[in-house]
Amino acid sequence: MLILAGIVNYKPFLYACSVGADTFNRYAVSIQGLVDGDSSGIKEEKKWDGVFAIPRQVPDENYQELYDIQSAYWHFSHLSQEERAVYTEILYAIVTYHDEVFLSTKDDQTVAKCFQCVLNDHPEIFYVTGYHYTNYLMNDQIVKICISVDRTMPEETRDQYQKTVEECADQILSALPEDAEEYDKVKYVYDYVIRHTEYDPESENNQNILSVFLNGSTVCQGYTKAVQYLLQRTGVNATAIMGKVNGERHSWNLVEVNGLYYYLDATWGDSSYYAYSGGADTGIADINYDYFLITYDMLSYTHEIDNVIEPPPCFSLVDNFYVREGLYFNAVSDTRLKKAFQRGYEDGWNYVTLKCSSKDVYAKLKMRLLNNGEVFQYLKDKKTVAYVDNMTANSISFYL
Repeated sequence: MLILAGIVNYKPFLYACSVGADTFNRYAVSIQGLVDGDSSGIKEEKKWDGVFAIPRQVPDENYQELYDIQSAYWHFSHLSQEERAVYTEILYAIVTYHDEVFLSTKDDQTVAKCFQCVLNDHPEIFYVTGYHYTNYLMNDQIVKICISVDRTMPEETRDQYQKTVEECADQILSALPEDAEEYDKVKYVYDYVIRHTEYDPESENNQNILSVFLNGSTVCQGYTKAVQYLLQRTGVNATAIMGKVNGERHSWNLVEVNGLYYYLDATWGDSSYYAYSGGADTGIADINYDYFLITYDMLSYTHEIDNVIEPPPCFSLVDNFYVREGLYFNAVSDTRLKKAFQRGYEDGWNYVTLKCSSKDVYAKLKMRLLNNGEVFQYLKDKKTVAYVDNMTANSISFYL
């Protein structure tokens, strides 16, 4: 997966335009504004007489090189041809630290959409807070748009942090076997990020990967981007998806595993998030797998998608954690129950979670194991049972 640090050496290209523009409007748009669905920005209007110059457009050879390597990124690949060009131009402006870059669109909504797509695809962009753009008008019609990026640090500092993050990521992934299959890569990254990160809205840089790799604390954006960054480095396709939970903005990942798409929410997999938010903690483990490689139907119980591009359906359960680990029940099976508990004891688990495919199966499983006391057939040397019942997730967790 491409790391964009190598693009910083592109050279400026001056482009002059002899158009008599009588007005130009300047806007400032923040990342938070885009996340909240507001791309209108802060407007400043001024009169302009005579010739104006557009300082840069992307040199053809640089544009084509940058454009060609974007095909692996999910948001880019789902844009129109015109939007892909704008995406590439914005990415060029970001990574080269060039300001006032000429864009090939005259639609400021396209600028907002493509800027958000760039950020959703590229978690390694940790040094951007938003952008300014200028609409040059003639007779109240936009004739040119230029963009300048708002950054948190100079280029040299960005390069230093980028090197530190890359070294940290390499160390994290060094424990992953080279021949690991995609499911194991995703689970390793999910587990690592959750085990080494605390949910903390006060964490510095909590909207980017620095909060995770340098501070070990973050919010949903940090979890999402850290997971995405690590997965991309392992060759697993992942992007960021925006939405809402209980009316509040939230983000999570769209991940492609063995050619099929799934949703993954590491924030909701971390017990420290529940401890902070006062939510319905499972009370059973540091890591919750109810939001690990799940379907749209599973996600939609709690999450509302509000993304700049509509994600794919996500209907598969082939690589869902509970399916892969033999803990998913389409029907109550004595044989599979015995295997699940037996594996828990053999592997030294503190608990075993049984996930049901429907409310009906969940009710039947609960009736047999708890109401009828059949759980004692599978528990070793226990006269009492301790369990956590999660009706929303259709699951029951038993302490071993």
